Amino acid sequence: MKRMRVEVCLANFLRRARGASLILRTASILGLLGLAPRPDEKVILFPSFGVFNAAENLWELEFHGWVFQPEEGSLKRRLLLSMLSKSLKLDPADEANAFFQERARQFLVDNKRGRVITIEIAGRPYSLGPSEENGHFTQTLKLPVQEVQAALGENLKGGMKRLPFQMKLPSLSEEEARQEIVLLDAEGHSLISDLDDTVKVTNVSNRKALLQNTFLKEFAAVPGISEYYREYSTNGVPIHFVTAAPWQLYPTLNSFFVKEKIPLQSISMKNFRWKDSSFFELFAQSDVVKRPFIEAILQKFPKRRFTLVGDSGEGDAELYASLAAKYPEQIEKILIRSTIPGSPPPQALLKLPVGQWQFFSDVKELLNK
Repeated sequence: MKRMRVEVCLANFLRRARGASLILRTASILGLLGLAPRPDEKVILFPSFGVFNAAENLWELEFHGWVFQPEEGSLKRRLLLSMLSKSLKLDPADEANAFFQERARQFLVDNKRGRVITIEIAGRPYSLGPSEENGHFTQTLKLPVQEVQAALGENLKGGMKRLPFQMKLPSLSEEEARQEIVLLDAEGHSLISDLDDTVKVTNVSNRKALLQNTFLKEFAAVPGISEYYREYSTNGVPIHFVTAAPWQLYPTLNSFFVKEKIPLQSISMKNFRWKDSSFFELFAQSDVVKRPFIEAILQKFPKRRFTLVGDSGEGDAELYASLAAKYPEQIEKILIRSTIPGSPPPQALLKLPVGQWQFFSDVKELLNK
């Protein structure tokens, strides 16, 4: 309890001092203060991007991470798994399902507050955090162009660059410590994509299928979509994924992206505590959840042009059409996948200019364009 009070006080101090010279810079000092993650705690940095600030001639790097301690093999974990299974209204036999065991444990962790992560960019240390009560932390680092140039070792003009950095955690292998963040120019073309039933087969409109596809089955890609997104990335177009799924599913989603060889440069997910709501509401009101994610991206890059990709099962057509009306200079194209073959285009699309949208059933229709 005493250690916890000390950590919270130090975390509050660092939060107030963020950006100032008082911020502690090295992992060793943070370790002595008890703020660095312990060896049995896990740190995940989510994929994000850097934005060039021309007015200040610097790069703004957006970082978002999660610090937690897994509940492994404890009585508490077994009780929580049983409670979770009942909350999902699963059959008793499903509790032993390997996929359920793997994905459920991400919801049953001990989130760590007050942790500070040290990273190195071009040999210079920076502190990220401290983490909040839910174990998450977000921070923007502002780096001069010269410093980013030194880290890249190449010309910064044009295209999509990946800035390498190192996470300074003793528990990580050399390969795990190596990370990167995508740098995007102010102008260019980006793709913003929904995830469930656009990229990954989920069947959100069917409760039983939703739960099975999310917790009891291997994730499966919509036929042809992986190839389509790989083509986008090959052409230097960054992809921002937005979803109403919770951050707890990120580790499994990341494995899915790796398996499908789909580039993952940026993702926005929902904050969710399972004890506060039913699991069927994991994906409920996805348009309400996704709108602020998308608008934040549009406002970060006011000079970029965007293609929005979604499906007909979650109100994406209506959401995207309203965004096209609000940001007419930025929304170039809207692509909506039909989740019911043979169904007509949503009325929201029909109100847009013909060349601004496409309603498709098969991804091959997009690849042949």
